[in-house]
Amino acid sequence: MDGTIYVGDATAQMHVIDSARGNGLWVVRADDQPNASIWASPLVFDNRVYVGIASGGKEEGLRGSVVALDAATGDAAWQTYMAPRGADGASIFTVPAIDEARRALYVGTQNASYHAHDGTAHSDFPLHSV
Repeated sequence: MDGTIYVGDATAQMHVIDSARGNGLWVVRADDQPNASIWASPLVFDNRVYVGIASGGKEEGLRGSVVALDAATGDAAWQTYMAPRGADGASIFTVPAIDEARRALYVGTQNASYHAHDGTAHSDFPLHSV
């Protein structure tokens, strides 16, 4: 969206600013997990803002995820966790990438795996079309 700035912060809030006027358009907490944080720039595509969620400092219990927000309102369209319930890890510290022709969204995760609370490591990640 031309003339609009999208930026995340250490408390997992997305701030959207009108660059011409300097005023905020909306602020929304993209993830409500304790210690959730946004480290990388979001990706804006087709009226959606795609943002990666990571832990603030590799805290146990946080599951990395991708959140899709409506670019005009900040309303959540969907959220996909990189680790299942009962596991943690797979934080997203990178900017999402998109293949427009395939409408496929790609993200890199912190450690390319997640850890179940029973100590086993896994690398089967979910997929989501955009």
